Amino acid sequence: MSLRQSLLVSSAVALTLTCGGGGGTVGPPVGTQPTNVLLIVADDFGVDMFSPYGAHPSSAPTPNLTALAAEGMLFEYFYSLPSCSPTRASVLTGRMPFRHGIGKPIDQWLPEHALQLDERTLPEVLKDGSATSIATSAVGKWHLGSEAEGGASHPNLQGVDWFAGTLGNLVFGSTYFDYSKVTNGGTSASRTYVTTEQVDDALARIEAMPEPWFLYLGFNAPHTPLHAPPASLHTQQLSGLPADTPNAHYHAMVEAMDRELGRLLAGIPASVRANTTIVFLGDNGTPGNVMAAPSMPGNSKGSVYEGGVRVPLIVAGKHVDAPGTRCAALVQASISFRRSWSSWAQTSRKVSATRARSTASRSRPTSPILPTSRCASSRWPNASLPMASAIRRATRPWRAMRVGSSYAATASRMRCSTCSTRRDIRSRSRIRASATSTTGT
Repeated sequence: MSLRQSLLVSSAVALTLTCGGGGGTVGPPVGTQPTNVLLIVADDFGVDMFSPYGAHPSSAPTPNLTALAAEGMLFEYFYSLPSCSPTRASVLTGRMPFRHGIGKPIDQWLPEHALQLDERTLPEVLKDGSATSIATSAVGKWHLGSEAEGGASHPNLQGVDWFAGTLGNLVFGSTYFDYSKVTNGGTSASRTYVTTEQVDDALARIEAMPEPWFLYLGFNAPHTPLHAPPASLHTQQLSGLPADTPNAHYHAMVEAMDRELGRLLAGIPASVRANTTIVFLGDNGTPGNVMAAPSMPGNSKGSVYEGGVRVPLIVAGKHVDAPGTRCAALVQASISFRRSWSSWAQTSRKVSATRARSTASRSRPTSPILPTSRCASSRWPNASLPMASAIRRATRPWRAMRVGSSYAATASRMRCSTCSTRRDIRSRSRIRASATSTTGT
């Protein structure tokens, strides 16, 4: 069976292709009204930490996620990018990183390159192309803007009607218990456990929005800083500092996220839940510092090994006609989502096609991680490539990013595999030489 025949495109899951791995179909019948869609993204959560995948003998306890998988379809081979911002940008734009320009985690507090405001995001597609009015909200971690691109208003400028959450990771002394929260461009201090507050905000938005709606919930959990969650949210026996027992503290954070996810799903009124498609995914693999044997820390977040890019994907809702099944098709975040969401919302094909042409033809902003336009039509990945090839080619630059002490230091070393005209990018041979010298020291 070919990839085209076996691929079941995930997401809001509006396409009605057959999944060779699961035997069922996912997607609404032609002419039906769009459903609500709840898209949930966990931060730094690979398949090794979710027991239904059987990737590790000691996964974190996730009874609510496991129950959600039993209600819907679990995708066995879903691949993200190796870090958070590139995956989130790909999910929300339906474009590969070399096109949307995000190839590393964004330092949102700096005036650096971020997701450009002329990028077409899912909220914009749903609002502009659907025959039905669709309310859109985003809650939790955004991590797509910067001081140079949108600032605190970046989510709203990208088509989100209402946003409340964090602009990125919890850094510079921020913790899960004390952090800056942004609400529609305004900033305030919050001391409510962040995972709990994000679920509170999600429930409030579900109650406030008219149907149909689209809600994006991006958890900060279980990303660092490692910590002990409120005792009521986990069952782990924690002792010592998180740095001393990182795996146990990480498990506690995952369990706390699962508990709050259960509260979210239980808090959705039955009539609304019956008309809601739920999509859950991880944005990249588990960090190496929290892994336990037999997992290998080097095959983790930030790498293109499966431990870095193979993540959970669950789709549940009334349009899943074979609940409790598994799909063995190959699915990739950059390619699979945009078309699915648009089909779910029954957006205008004319609007989408027109925008696609203008998007493909417009010039891209200068960035050290972008190839030139002539390369984009040759060997660099694009949607016309076979999916397996696109995944392999899309992740190729990350091998270069493994060299050096930081993403910022290594991003400038990346170059197009077919083009050497970028003077600010070192050649691959020099990258290899740098890797060799680093290894030698």
